Amino acid sequence: MPLTLLLLTGCQEFLVNSSAFFPQKINPNQPPPNDDRFEELFFDSLDGKRLQALFFNHPDSEQVVVFFHGNAGYLYQRISHALALYERGVSVFLLSYRGYGKSEGRPSEQGVYKDAQATMNYVRDELGFAEEQTFILGRSLGSAVAIEVAQNKNLAGLILVTPLSSGRDIAHYRNLGWAVGLIGHPLDSISKVKHLQMPALFIHGDADWVIPIEQGKKLFEAYASDRKIFKTVIGAGHLNIIGMAGSIYWDLMREFVKSN
Repeated sequence: MPLTLLLLTGCQEFLVNSSAFFPQKINPNQPPPNDDRFEELFFDSLDGKRLQALFFNHPDSEQVVVFFHGNAGYLYQRISHALALYERGVSVFLLSYRGYGKSEGRPSEQGVYKDAQATMNYVRDELGFAEEQTFILGRSLGSAVAIEVAQNKNLAGLILVTPLSSGRDIAHYRNLGWAVGLIGHPLDSISKVKHLQMPALFIHGDADWVIPIEQGKKLFEAYASDRKIFKTVIGAGHLNIIGMAGSIYWDLMREFVKSN
């Protein structure tokens, strides 16, 4: 690879990774919260990085929701979210990307895609859920991970909460000017949803200033299948969408899972 191209590629990766991922590590010896509704699991990503996950195995569910979280924090902070679905009769598999929580490595776009594919393999091969029994839930940055890994799969459905259309659209929205030309085409969900055919549920707040609802609607319009639903949470921003929607937020997901 020519030196100028190598430097440009490195610059692109640095800009994307430094602006997209805000992981929080925790002590690998820290025990998980004491709760018999889930178990902590560890498995390897496609490139050998050791990953942490939590599995909420509902005894009455033959389906599973694989949950890809947003760009900050760590896994234990999402336990209440997974339990909200579990208490509605749904099994949930919650992944910690590389560099987050107890997972090894440092996050990058291609790295978390590898983690997501390894997760899908684990859910299928080790837990026994076929693609037709598996839903993917992607929240914020996790929507790009969900869309990437949903390609070429016969999944039961896709749930996208506050999704971004692409990294370039985010850069334009934040008025990054000349820097937009340096980032390439990261997190390019808009080009991928044109090929997805499984049912999809979109949820977005109309007061979201982090990822504006226009990006969610742009993805929705481009989504290939006509088996799609868009739900707007009036007055909700990016971080308070669950509180603003209340139980409706989780009930929408439960009904989507139960009906597909």
